[in-house]
Amino acid sequence: MSSSITSGGDGSDTISPATQVTLDENPHIRYFKGRRGYVRCVVDRDRWQADFRTVAYVSTPGAPISTDASFIVEDRRPGLQQLV
Repeated sequence: MSSSITSGGDGSDTISPATQVTLDENPHIRYFKGRRGYVRCVVDRDRWQADFRTVAYVSTPGAPISTDASFIVEDRRPGLQQLV
Protein backbone atom coordinates (compact mmCIF):
# COMPACT_ATOMS: atom_id res chain seq x y z
CA MET A 1 0.00 0.00 0.00
CA SER A 2 1.06 3.55 -0.51
CA SER A 3 0.18 7.03 0.66
CA SER A 4 -1.72 9.32 -1.62
CA ILE A 5 0.57 11.45 -3.70
CA THR A 6 -1.32 14.62 -2.70
CA SER A 7 -2.61 14.19 0.85
CA GLY A 8 -1.03 15.31 4.09
CA GLY A 9 1.34 17.92 2.71
CA ASP A 10 4.88 17.23 1.58
CA GLY A 11 5.57 14.27 3.84
CA SER A 12 8.80 13.79 5.74
CA ASP A 13 11.77 11.50 6.22
CA THR A 14 11.27 11.79 10.00
CA ILE A 15 9.41 8.94 11.70
CA SER A 16 7.00 10.15 14.38
CA PRO A 17 6.90 8.39 17.76
CA ALA A 18 3.41 7.03 16.97
CA THR A 19 4.61 5.63 13.64
CA GLN A 20 7.63 4.06 15.32
CA VAL A 21 5.34 2.27 17.78
CA THR A 22 3.29 0.94 14.85
CA LEU A 23 6.43 -0.26 13.07
CA ASP A 24 7.74 -1.92 16.24
CA GLU A 25 4.42 -3.72 16.75
CA ASN A 26 4.31 -4.92 13.13
CA PRO A 27 7.64 -6.59 12.26
CA HIS A 28 6.17 -7.87 8.98
CA ILE A 29 6.22 -4.33 7.53
CA ARG A 30 9.15 -4.41 5.12
CA TYR A 31 9.19 -0.78 3.97
CA PHE A 32 8.04 2.58 5.30
CA LYS A 33 8.66 6.06 4.00
CA GLY A 34 6.82 9.19 5.12
CA ARG A 35 7.01 10.80 1.68
CA ARG A 36 4.17 11.22 -0.81
CA GLY A 37 4.02 8.93 -3.78
CA TYR A 38 2.48 5.88 -5.39
CA VAL A 39 3.24 2.25 -6.20
CA ARG A 40 3.85 1.18 -9.79
CA CYS A 41 3.26 -2.55 -10.33
CA VAL A 42 4.44 -4.67 -13.22
CA VAL A 43 2.96 -8.17 -13.32
CA ASP A 44 3.70 -11.03 -15.68
CA ARG A 45 3.50 -14.80 -15.45
CA ASP A 46 6.88 -15.08 -13.70
CA ARG A 47 6.83 -12.28 -11.13
CA TRP A 48 5.16 -9.26 -9.56
CA GLN A 49 7.30 -6.16 -9.15
CA ALA A 50 6.24 -3.20 -7.02
CA ASP A 51 8.18 0.07 -7.33
CA PHE A 52 7.57 2.62 -4.57
CA ARG A 53 7.81 5.99 -6.33
CA THR A 54 8.18 9.11 -4.18
CA VAL A 55 8.40 12.85 -4.60
CA ALA A 56 10.30 15.24 -2.34
CA TYR A 57 7.38 17.68 -2.17
CA VAL A 58 3.86 18.21 -3.47
CA SER A 59 3.31 21.78 -2.32
CA THR A 60 4.70 23.23 -5.55
CA PRO A 61 4.76 21.83 -9.10
CA GLY A 62 7.81 20.20 -10.60
CA ALA A 63 9.06 17.85 -7.89
CA PRO A 64 11.40 15.18 -9.20
CA ILE A 65 10.14 11.62 -8.80
CA SER A 66 12.31 8.67 -7.90
CA THR A 67 11.99 4.99 -7.14
CA ASP A 68 12.71 4.72 -3.44
CA ALA A 69 12.39 0.93 -3.17
CA SER A 70 11.44 -2.05 -5.33
CA PHE A 71 10.21 -5.48 -4.31
CA ILE A 72 9.42 -8.63 -6.27
CA VAL A 73 7.53 -11.86 -5.71
CA GLU A 74 8.70 -14.54 -8.11
CA ASP A 75 6.74 -17.54 -9.31
CA ARG A 76 7.53 -20.64 -7.23
CA ARG A 77 9.77 -18.67 -4.86
CA PRO A 78 8.01 -17.93 -1.56
CA GLY A 79 8.41 -14.51 0.01
CA LEU A 80 9.07 -10.92 -0.87
CA GLN A 81 12.51 -9.98 -2.20
CA GLN A 82 13.82 -6.41 -2.11
CA LEU A 83 15.72 -5.29 -5.19
CA VAL A 84 18.80 -3.17 -4.61
